[in-house]
Amino acid sequence: MRASVLSPAPTRYPTSAMELPWRPCSPRVSINFWQPTMTNGDCVATAVVERSDFKHLTEQLMTEERAPAIRDALHIDRQGRSAFIFSCAVVVTWQWAFEERTALLKRLNTFGVRPHQNAEIERFLLSVEAEQFRIHRDHLFLKDASPLHLLAVTHALAQPSCTRPPTVFNPVMDRPEVLR
Repeated sequence: MRASVLSPAPTRYPTSAMELPWRPCSPRVSINFWQPTMTNGDCVATAVVERSDFKHLTEQLMTEERAPAIRDALHIDRQGRSAFIFSCAVVVTWQWAFEERTALLKRLNTFGVRPHQNAEIERFLLSVEAEQFRIHRDHLFLKDASPLHLLAVTHALAQPSCTRPPTVFNPVMDRPEVLR
């Protein structure tokens, strides 16, 4: 007679031990704990001033927000929501609420040397954990939300506002001999 090998019965835990403050993830979702997590939402690029006193703004944000300087930008991180402020006075926010963004832009206006007549605002929808990076219409699909990946995309979003001199472009377009 063969002895049947039975696996031990699973351990039963009391219900109180299973009451967790979080829900376990489904087996298909993989979370990388070494990178900040970001949910789907929006990304807003704003240029409200043509020039700013970036040196004094940097000093204030480094002390109050502990914002590190990465190349020519300041990085503000608030619990996984990021903002990048460039020396050309362009602000790109990732997942910031309207009130937070407005407060930051008002703060930037105090350091503005020459404000824009009309603020330039670009808004994008955001999806994280896509198979590859891509921009489709006004929707950004990111592979991950690491700060360096966000910085690269942020540079691309801020570049048109940083490199275009408004005093050269607008008078040329206002001339009657320019074809439209």
